Amino acid sequence: MPFNSYSYLLFLPAVCLLYCLVGARNRWLALLLASLVFYAAPGEPVLFLALGLVAGTAYLTGLELSRLPLGRRRSLAFWAGVAFLLLVLLGMKYVPFLSHNLNVLLHWTGTELRLAEPGAVASLGVSFFVIQAISYLADMHRGLAPAEKHSGRFALYLCFFPKLTQGPIERAGDLLPQLKSLRLPDPGDVREGLLLLTWGVFKKVVIADRLALFVDPIYGRVHLYAGLPLLFATYLFALQLYADFSGYTDMALGAARLFGVRLTQNFDSPYLARSVADFWRRWHISFSSWLRDYVFLPLVYKTGRALDGRLPRVISEEKLGYAVAALATMALAGLWHGAALHYVAWGLVIAAFMVLSVLTRKPRRRLAKLLYGGRLRGVHDAVKIVTTFNLICLAWIFFRAPSLRDAWYTLTHLFTGGVASLGALQDLRLSAHALTASNGDLVIACASLGIMALAPGLAPRFSRGPWWIRWSAYGALVGWIVLFATERGGAFLYARF
Repeated sequence: MPFNSYSYLLFLPAVCLLYCLVGARNRWLALLLASLVFYAAPGEPVLFLALGLVAGTAYLTGLELSRLPLGRRRSLAFWAGVAFLLLVLLGMKYVPFLSHNLNVLLHWTGTELRLAEPGAVASLGVSFFVIQAISYLADMHRGLAPAEKHSGRFALYLCFFPKLTQGPIERAGDLLPQLKSLRLPDPGDVREGLLLLTWGVFKKVVIADRLALFVDPIYGRVHLYAGLPLLFATYLFALQLYADFSGYTDMALGAARLFGVRLTQNFDSPYLARSVADFWRRWHISFSSWLRDYVFLPLVYKTGRALDGRLPRVISEEKLGYAVAALATMALAGLWHGAALHYVAWGLVIAAFMVLSVLTRKPRRRLAKLLYGGRLRGVHDAVKIVTTFNLICLAWIFFRAPSLRDAWYTLTHLFTGGVASLGALQDLRLSAHALTASNGDLVIACASLGIMALAPGLAPRFSRGPWWIRWSAYGALVGWIVLFATERGGAFLYARF
């Protein structure tokens, strides 16, 4: 049941009404039943099987960890639980991919063996609730969170419908206490929740879906283009992905606020980052912090111990440990997004930028001191922001392209074509997939992007202003959505992960 569907438009108010009507003791049950209905909408029984296996394994393993003292048996129980959760994830997301490639290999050898094809098994949301379950066990194992003994509330913690399919990925210490003391939303919750929902809808149906009309035709047939069209589509995709994913997050946070629940903020102006590492801290925050706490930092520690005293003095153990951990972590991040080489390449490109930033920190500081001399701080920051944004856009090529081959073609043809590419840019609508894209669509998209860019700075002023100014702004936003929502609603990009 996508957030941008008419069925969800009916579903959410019905759940809010049920939540307000039931007693305080049954609010958790109302939300759990609603979450199960929400997850049943795609009509894939295997999704329920995966959710049940993950919830049951994490819950029982958590109870076992709470009974065992520190020692080998506790560690074995923890790693056994994590291993089973990873098997569920591998089975849902990667077995179809592997079996498809095995089919291809067997076909080449003349052997006939039919196995599952990619997409035969739905994996909606599985990645998100599996790694949330792993974080629950890891926090318990480290003594950072107690075991949740109420099986129903634990199931709700994993499958709370606003964050079920695309996050945010919630830590037990943040969400479980709220689910134990569910309350009726106050007027501030309702106002903020509705505003976030509306803002998320604006980002998705006005900006992201409209930009898709220009991005999809080019990236769907990249070998027909060179130069400006590829560059144009690459920049627009960066904006489309942000509007799409942050729009979903705003809608998730808004829906949760209608039940008095506060979810984790997932974005912090990522395209204003001053380095690639800074971008990664601001983008998909619940996931990047998960990787930092459960993968990157342990790898840095273990790599440091393994290299201690074993390298010549000319090589920094700290920098080498950082490089190894960053490359491994971001390769894992790529695989988490999908079993394809272009996702792994995307992760490795991000990691390479981060490692190069660390290795060149001293010469870059000397160059900045030479160029700016301690003055023009704003210019220096602007240069870093623009440079970082362009590096991220280059990495997004590997993320968006259908294959590694297409990504490499795009990367090597961004600056070819010359004047001829201007004609290709003007004739995008000749593509069979361009659909309704037009100059008017581009104008609406640019105006809407301007609203999205200015809103964070203007919002505090509106909140302190007279009520009629605030409500005029809210009405204008709703009117803009009604007038300029795209007719062809697209699926959320992160739904595939």
